[in-house]
Amino acid sequence: TGFNIGNVVGLLATPPLIALIGWPAVFYAFGLAGIVWVAAWLAIPAPKEPKNMVVPRVRLYELPWRAFVRSRVVLGVCGAHFADSFGKFTIL
Repeated sequence: TGFNIGNVVGLLATPPLIALIGWPAVFYAFGLAGIVWVAAWLAIPAPKEPKNMVVPRVRLYELPWRAFVRSRVVLGVCGAHFADSFGKFTIL
């Protein structure tokens, strides 16, 4: 994912930047990279939605939240996300 790629690129690019230019260069470089990323993201046009598409309107209180939250699939995804994030932020 982008999070993993960002960590790898950041951790590999930071030491040479500090050695060549100094520690403030890291903040300038990643700030500039963020600005370039946002500019590129905004330059890409959004896909057009079909005009004949009908989306049913459902109110939040009409959804079966209790069944959704108790679903084994949702609990599994939440557990996997927690374990993945815990591992990443513990190692970082």
